[in-house]
Amino acid sequence: VPAGVPALLWRVVVVVGGYWSLWFVDDRIFTMGDIGDTQYVLAMSEDAGEHLWKTPIGPRWEDQYGGPRATPTVDGDHVYAMGTQGDLVCLEAETGKEVWRRNMVDDFGGDLMKAMGTYDWRYAESPLVDGDRVVVTPGAQDAMVVALDKRTGEEIWRAAIPELGEAGADGAGYSSVVVSNGGGVRQYVQLVGRGLIGLEAETGRFLWGYNRVANDVANISTPIIDGDYVFASTGYGTGSALVRLVPDGDGVRAEEVYFLEADVMQN
Repeated sequence: VPAGVPALLWRVVVVVGGYWSLWFVDDRIFTMGDIGDTQYVLAMSEDAGEHLWKTPIGPRWEDQYGGPRATPTVDGDHVYAMGTQGDLVCLEAETGKEVWRRNMVDDFGGDLMKAMGTYDWRYAESPLVDGDRVVVTPGAQDAMVVALDKRTGEEIWRAAIPELGEAGADGAGYSSVVVSNGGGVRQYVQLVGRGLIGLEAETGRFLWGYNRVANDVANISTPIIDGDYVFASTGYGTGSALVRLVPDGDGVRAEEVYFLEADVMQN
């Protein structure tokens, strides 16, 4: 091995296909993958790469890309993961045993934005664990985002959103929820089919929306939070935007700082 190059400790073929990453906790690696006709949440040993357990989350997803599109979230003794069919599971981190399960479509009437009005790439969200809750995005107009008790899966609140504008398409996008304290209000920020939204963390109350950054094919990237600012970018000829969150009565409003056309910045 050349000087300065890390030595290879082990190599293992875990799964093929998908858009996911790895979560390292202590001596374990958590991820997802399709094996045969089934989609799994997986735990591997960090020192040898061998499977410690694999728990089915749903059927294998077949399209031109294949595989799951999310990274599991590890919180203490539990792992939370979202499958492509909208199955959200809570598993024991030690054993992979299923604790509870909810489905974005069956339980909340969820849906994803449709490219050209007909096709979507299924659920692609890494669950947010925040305190006593897990927050995910079914994509229904009356349940765009939901907060669930992380111990039981019981619903704490569901957030309805109003019409945000003509750009984009109805439903969830392919992004993950992030936390902001912009404008002095703790809130969950998400990029959905119609653009950016902010929801009061405690209650799910809709605070603000920003439509201009949405495209009608796939809104994918996770918003970037910096103090009172939120940056978001989408592709397919749309562009990027920075908004500033400012107090507005007992709520918050989003003021556009700038918008960059697609030939300057799109992601």
